[in-house]
Amino acid sequence: MSEPPPRPSARRPWWQWGALALLAWGLWTLLDQPTRRRADDGRPEAALESEPGGGEVPAAVAHVQGQVLVEVPRTPVVPEPVVVVLDEGSGDEDEGEGEDEGETDWVGEGEGETDWADEGDGAATDWGGEDEGTGDPAWIDDDEPMPEPSPVDLRPPPVGSCQVIAWQSGTQVSDPTPCAADGAFDVPLHPGAHGRTAFEILVPGHLRAVLEVDVPESGSGRLPPVALGQAETLSGSVVDGRGEPLEDIVVEAMPRPNLHEPEPWRATSGPDGAFAFHTLPPGPITLRARAPGHATSVLEAIAPQTELLVTLQALVDMRGRVVGSPEAVARARVRIEGSGVWPVREEAVRPDGSFVLPGIPDGIYALEAVVEAHEPGEVELASIPLENVTPELAITLALVPAHRVPVEVRDPEGDPVDGARVVLSNSSVGLLPRIALTDDWGMVEIGPVVPGPYVIRADAEGLLPSPPVALTVDGDEMVTQVLVLARPGRISGRVVDEDGRPVASARVELSADHLFTLGEGEVRARFAQASLRAAGSLGVTTGPVPEVPLDGEEAADTGSSVLTDADGGYAFGGLAPGVYRLEASHGHYARSDEVELRLGAGGARAGVELVLRTGHRLTGRVLDGNERPVEGALVRFDDGRRVLTDERGVFDGGVRRGRQQLLASAPGLAPRSLEVWVRDDPVDVEIQLARARARLSGRIEGGNGEPLPNARITLRTLDGLSPTRIEWTDERGLYRFEDLPAGPVELEVDHPDHGPTVQRVELRDEDADEVVDLELAQGWSIEIEVRLAGTREPLAGARVEGGGHGTHTDAEGLALLRNLVDERVRVEVSAEGYGRRTLWVEHDGADRQARRVELSEGGSLSGRVTDYRGEAVPGVEVSVRGPDGDALGLARTDASGQWSLDGIPAGDVVVSVDPPLAREDELRGDRVDTDVLRGRETRGVDLRLDRR
Repeated sequence: MSEPPPRPSARRPWWQWGALALLAWGLWTLLDQPTRRRADDGRPEAALESEPGGGEVPAAVAHVQGQVLVEVPRTPVVPEPVVVVLDEGSGDEDEGEGEDEGETDWVGEGEGETDWADEGDGAATDWGGEDEGTGDPAWIDDDEPMPEPSPVDLRPPPVGSCQVIAWQSGTQVSDPTPCAADGAFDVPLHPGAHGRTAFEILVPGHLRAVLEVDVPESGSGRLPPVALGQAETLSGSVVDGRGEPLEDIVVEAMPRPNLHEPEPWRATSGPDGAFAFHTLPPGPITLRARAPGHATSVLEAIAPQTELLVTLQALVDMRGRVVGSPEAVARARVRIEGSGVWPVREEAVRPDGSFVLPGIPDGIYALEAVVEAHEPGEVELASIPLENVTPELAITLALVPAHRVPVEVRDPEGDPVDGARVVLSNSSVGLLPRIALTDDWGMVEIGPVVPGPYVIRADAEGLLPSPPVALTVDGDEMVTQVLVLARPGRISGRVVDEDGRPVASARVELSADHLFTLGEGEVRARFAQASLRAAGSLGVTTGPVPEVPLDGEEAADTGSSVLTDADGGYAFGGLAPGVYRLEASHGHYARSDEVELRLGAGGARAGVELVLRTGHRLTGRVLDGNERPVEGALVRFDDGRRVLTDERGVFDGGVRRGRQQLLASAPGLAPRSLEVWVRDDPVDVEIQLARARARLSGRIEGGNGEPLPNARITLRTLDGLSPTRIEWTDERGLYRFEDLPAGPVELEVDHPDHGPTVQRVELRDEDADEVVDLELAQGWSIEIEVRLAGTREPLAGARVEGGGHGTHTDAEGLALLRNLVDERVRVEVSAEGYGRRTLWVEHDGADRQARRVELSEGGSLSGRVTDYRGEAVPGVEVSVRGPDGDALGLARTDASGQWSLDGIPAGDVVVSVDPPLAREDELRGDRVDTDVLRGRETRGVDLRLDRR
């Protein structure tokens, strides 16, 4: 008796086989080029099979036929018991017959697959398994039991569920065609349609198939049959900016990455705005919705997912008027930037002064009008920038005289920097920046801008950006602003193993306590180029949009980590001065020790060696309370790595060494932390997660027993593992939390008209159902009366803070701090141009207490900060403190090194300054003791940063 043929091992879940089969067919058809690839029989692989009788079809109509089957999970067959009679010597025969019977169904499936292969279906040819079973049979182990047959059957789709649509470059070229009961279809294309056509096959609950082929004019052909695997559902609603549902909106979906799908998935919203996709693969999905008169909306999701909200903002024509002389209006342009328009866009003004900015998305914007000089001697004008402008408003922009700011950019040696990007921004609006490039002498005049406060900065290739410098444009002749760019630092080295051999493709991570950005100069350059070439339609950036890395190891080399080269080398450039930490990792080694080093301005640290250590693999399994495996549980490690468990609940943490801290979590289960030591052997752990089914509910009432709606309840678990949750009481004052882990939790309740309260609750077990009612007291209040010392006049607008609350005094100098719950409250009163007072108020049992505070008129300080060469040091902070060390104020030097500070209380003070970060290795700080006189300005408080 011959031994049955071996069956491929079912090593993957059935849905993965379906996805692989469909992916293979999709790639086969997409990559088809009849002039380059041909099938074994000599025909182009994706060409249609011509049908006899095609000439009977009307000359202008092409027909395409095919057949669709879907995967249906097979119900496991329970084998019948086999009786083995040993004394008759037939045990081996019975067992062999049983194996033969077990093979019959599998062979039948194989025959079905052969039929698919005869039709040329690339998706079904290898349906039973991968190519490993058709080549070298050495992988078969005769001693192992035969694996189970494939867990799916191929059947026609349910009647009425299947339809086929033909597309050409996004245009529908056929009506939706239903499939017959056996899955067959015959799609007539629209008259005259022929050429490259994508046939979209849709069966809800199953993966979509798209077959792209060349259809001859008035031809008739047959597509290869397809088998569709199981799919996921993604649904949601489309609304406008007011939350109203939008009907008949086409929502397009594409997997990310999309594997060169020729056509997106499409769904149309119903009367209630609802849409749904039932044929998507699992994983990241990008949704895109368009509608006439609305801005395009793009949303990222992960299938399966429900209750998505796609918002389409209406496009509005923004209208306004520019006021000025006819000659000025004729040269005026309107600049706009905001939530739906970036970078800055410009539109010419009509001769009558009116302007229209068409198709502006709903949002918040800033606008201004600008008249630049095109000939020497022409007057330059601009309007005061308007912020918080919405599209429906009618805007009036009045032109006033404007000025330019001369700027000089130097390198650390004092040489001019040509081509440096200088950005001048309004310090109050923050939008509508002016961007210009320096000439060969490092000079540029940037503007025109109206008088007011501004911030200026500069950057250039190969140099660090300058710190922002505040300046004031006041209409007088502007002093040249000198900006000095520092040279960046660099760290380089290599990664080796414990034997000193270089390790390629190791990941080196760079971190620091201060903010830093690798490649910041390149990003700023691209931003400046986009702003300088802004043209065309509003809200559309001209030029090609660079590709965004989605995944892969190389994509990560744009952030704070890089991969080593073949020699184990790595390098980080463009670094600001500061303290940095480096650490290396690789899948075959344990992580290296962390190396900390200090980098000065323009400094370079080479040869920093990171040693990867030998270690052992840390694996484990996550189970629930009934010791069943938990699929999809998230296991976090203290080095930031995160892994998910498979269908067996198994995870692999890679090679590790020493102490490891694990945190496992899964929906509906309580998270659990585990400490593990990896020493001389591999470690396999088991993490059991208890169910999170506890409930906590109750009622929040006021002091008179009335329910308090809209009270905020914040629940914090005291284990430090579960996230904080927030609920709001309904109109009856009720709240409820579900799916909580057992253990202690803390409730914090806040309400606008009552004082907060905190309550600790113990959830005894995973099935606990606790009810906690809380009563909020209205608390007590402090009325603060602020008067000017000496005159006793009320001081309006003073800031009063205490007990977590803050307010300002009214015209009578009164302010009220409500809903205080502490028995002792620290109250701080301050006002610009006056001193600061602090007092403590004890609760004496009364609902309201009153205090009077007198503030004295303060004085002012001003001065200049220079270095040892007498050059101005811009952008550094000057600190003013009292004799007891209390901070009285901070000021920042402008481009000329000048600083000033108002409202300092009278008395002795200490003024100090630290060197800028980029020069802290070169300069040392300075301090000056001086005094402040009431109502007077103390000038000449100069500070000098000498060399170290």
